[in-house]
Amino acid sequence: MIRVEGKGKGKMNEPFPSMLGRSATLLIAALLAFGCTHSSDKPKTSADVAPRELGLSVGARSNGSVTQFFVAPMDKHGIVPIGSTDKLFIAEAGGREIQFGIDSGRQWVVQVATKAEAFQLILLHDSKRFVNTVQLPMSFSLRAHFEVNGNEEGIRVDWTSSAVPAEMQLSAEAGPRRYETKSAESGTEAAGLASFPLRLLERPLNAYGSVGDSNDFIVTATRHGGKITLDPALANYPSAERLEQIRTVIVMPPEPRLPSRPAIAVEPPP
Repeated sequence: MIRVEGKGKGKMNEPFPSMLGRSATLLIAALLAFGCTHSSDKPKTSADVAPRELGLSVGARSNGSVTQFFVAPMDKHGIVPIGSTDKLFIAEAGGREIQFGIDSGRQWVVQVATKAEAFQLILLHDSKRFVNTVQLPMSFSLRAHFEVNGNEEGIRVDWTSSAVPAEMQLSAEAGPRRYETKSAESGTEAAGLASFPLRLLERPLNAYGSVGDSNDFIVTATRHGGKITLDPALANYPSAERLEQIRTVIVMPPEPRLPSRPAIAVEPPP
């Protein structure tokens, strides 16, 4: 048997093979414990969540002809990755079901060419179907043009009103400048109306009489509202996602006004 000897305080009297055996045993035990712990701690996905604890975060936006949906599964702690057995489909009333794609493993996404405002989201989870409904905000048309009101020039914006309460967010852009405003819709207005003073968007003219690369004013209106109704068997958690109808129009600027010049008196011809 080999012994390791030392001098003074560093002397070791325990046989070397015995020490090695004990260290190896402790190391193997630790590795086994580590491996067992992590093998059971696989990432939690939506497939691991019971239906009564599973919710959906639903967002959608439409431009009147194309609608995009963004849906993520969630539990009481927040968004969870999508389980391999969970599937999501979208359908209009009486229409065929279209399967969502998956973005980054945490969000279902789909884009459909449609003017519809009401949809069903069908979740396949735990070998069951859960039917959820989505009602987008009301569709609308948007118009914008320049107007002069006294000495004030501006962009007048009007849109078809909503029959139910909603919120309209409006913006006008001219190059780097952007002006925003909001308008609450009670559901009783005949039409929506807003204006943007041109002085808030003007930029100095360059040497060629224009305001840079683009003279256009871009007006965007976004209506927020709608309703999401989840299947009663699912959990209904608060979500920050929104349902939106978005419209954009481009307004050409008025011709730049040249400064007035004093009249020059001339002699009449002989």
